[in-house]
Amino acid sequence: MEEIDTNLFGEEAGEAPGITAEVEKAKQEIDKTTALLKAAPDIPDAEEVGRSRAMAARVMKLAKDLVITDQASYETGVNLAKACTVAIQSVEKPEKGSRMAKVQEQKENAHSLHKFFTGLLSSLADPYKQARAIADGKTTKWYREETERRRQEAERKRREEEKRLEDEKLKLAIELEKTGNADDKANAEAILSDPVYVAPVAIEAPKAEGSTHIAKWTYEVVDIMALLKAIVAGTERASLIMVNDKALGAMARAEKEAAKVTGIRFFDQGTVRHSA
Repeated sequence: MEEIDTNLFGEEAGEAPGITAEVEKAKQEIDKTTALLKAAPDIPDAEEVGRSRAMAARVMKLAKDLVITDQASYETGVNLAKACTVAIQSVEKPEKGSRMAKVQEQKENAHSLHKFFTGLLSSLADPYKQARAIADGKTTKWYREETERRRQEAERKRREEEKRLEDEKLKLAIELEKTGNADDKANAEAILSDPVYVAPVAIEAPKAEGSTHIAKWTYEVVDIMALLKAIVAGTERASLIMVNDKALGAMARAEKEAAKVTGIRFFDQGTVRHSA
């Protein structure tokens, strides 16, 4: 197999088909990003950030100390929530041209740069990841098939050896029976009653330099009703199954208070919404 060049940004990068088209594509991407790299970030100063955070901490304390006992305190709580909504909007959706809008713009620039460099790294690594996954899939498939073939071959030889010992045992017992001697008859019966056992032989799995097989046991459901019956009977744990959260949630939203399922409680978990 041809040698793979892994020195991606080296001075002697290897040649590859289609390199001219990829270079042109990369040039367009980098030119588009250069303007963002040159933009000086408009970062708020420490006094601005400190004052804003102190105000937010004060509002947090008011919320924690809030006790709703009557209509007046309820309205106080509602007004506090509405004020918080206004403050949140001024940060997350500021007015165009405002100080916070400039901060949001720098955030978007930084996000665009992050996406560019993340995409750049992905474009370099992902093809290798995909190629590795393909190679791993093929080698793993052969490994499993070959391991199973070796296991079956070892089991076949074990059964053959077991049969050979059974035949020898039977032959010896017949010979003893032929003598007519009482002791030989007793020995023949003892020989026949003694089970033959040949221990399985550990097989040697395929190996390759620099490669290690990592066992990963898993499962598949072959009879869900059998499992449910065993859980009802108490021979299996109820934790082995999961409630269908998606189906029950859809049922709750559609049927509301009319929803009924044995062992399930449907209830309204709504909250109060405040307008700005």
